Amino acid sequence: MWNTSVARTPSMRSLSARSMPAGSPGSGGYDSDRSSDTIGNEEAQAGLWQRQGSLSPKPNSSSIQLAEIPEPRSLIVQNAQYHPQPLKQILSEDLKQSDDADFPKTTPTLRDYRTDAGSDSGSSEGEEEPERIPGPLEKQLSALMSKIIYIEQANPTISIAQEEYEALQERVKVLEAEKAATAQRHEAIFALRDEDVANLRRVRILLAAERREHAAFRKLRDDDLKNVIVLRGKLCDAIRKVERLERAGGHGQHTPPRQPKSNISFERRDISDLFQAAKNAALEQRVLELEKANEALMGQLAAATQNNAFRATTDKAWRTAVDEVESKLRQREEELAEMRRSSVAPAGMDWNRMEALLDEHGTFREKTAQRLQQLRSENEALRRELHRKEDENLSLEARLKSLQRTSQAGMFLGVLK
Repeated sequence: MWNTSVARTPSMRSLSARSMPAGSPGSGGYDSDRSSDTIGNEEAQAGLWQRQGSLSPKPNSSSIQLAEIPEPRSLIVQNAQYHPQPLKQILSEDLKQSDDADFPKTTPTLRDYRTDAGSDSGSSEGEEEPERIPGPLEKQLSALMSKIIYIEQANPTISIAQEEYEALQERVKVLEAEKAATAQRHEAIFALRDEDVANLRRVRILLAAERREHAAFRKLRDDDLKNVIVLRGKLCDAIRKVERLERAGGHGQHTPPRQPKSNISFERRDISDLFQAAKNAALEQRVLELEKANEALMGQLAAATQNNAFRATTDKAWRTAVDEVESKLRQREEELAEMRRSSVAPAGMDWNRMEALLDEHGTFREKTAQRLQQLRSENEALRRELHRKEDENLSLEARLKSLQRTSQAGMFLGVLK
């Protein structure tokens, strides 16, 4: 690309290039290191006004008066504004011009044809700027740049820098480590889930067994109740039959042969014995159930008592440890106070370390106080649970005693009958 800030006249360049001699040092061909665009701009060439003066007829030497012809102001401005084109722009322009067939996406560059506004001849206005011919080094460089661009377009990863590649490798390592940690966490979660499923299956099996046992107990209870009802019905029928016979014997003239009183009493005693045996069996079953429940409660009470004793011992140990730490802290505080009271401090004293130790002891005291508060709350909850269990145990014992008294009273009545 040409520099748009450069205002130069192509016709002046062409005229100055034509007026240069063949042996000038600026026209050394393509073997020199200079670009073809800068040829002819290094030496001041004669202007158009000087050429026009040479074409005019020769005056007499006697009438020649030497006068300095001033250079036009427009040419001075043009020479002052002209700057040589940088090599990067020349290479990019040649790359676009020479590789139009390889890269059809780029638009062709338009040639800038300008005319000399300061020339007074008509032939110089229509003259075009000659096309610049690149040198061999420039062609090699442009071909090399075109190949590099083509390779980068075909494989964009080639243009990645070493720093970007290292950063990418570090990022890949970090992601792999995160993936491994996530996989380990997932495996731990899956193992915990499997354990939970196994425990849930065991609990369900135990619940099913308890349900079956409970159903068997209920069936046994229902059977016992049915037997008791049947026995009561038979007893009532027998009592009504006996009363009917007694009434018939008292009012009628011809009484049927009465059974001996001993037989009736024996039958009644047998029926009452059966009823009492069923009742006693039911009461014994209930007593066994209550005894089992009482044993379970006593075991829970013993465990709660043991836990309470253990917590009490741990609480005492914590209190002793806290008291020791508090005593040590008081000693340290007293020592620090004495050191601060003294006017001359020792050279090896590290106050920052002492302050750090004090902060550490303060945090330890706070944690110990929190732990003590937690243990006290747990102890209070366990004591409430213990009182509740004791109340339940007392109620069960009172109920058991009442059932035993009822059973003994029933047996005594049966014996009396």
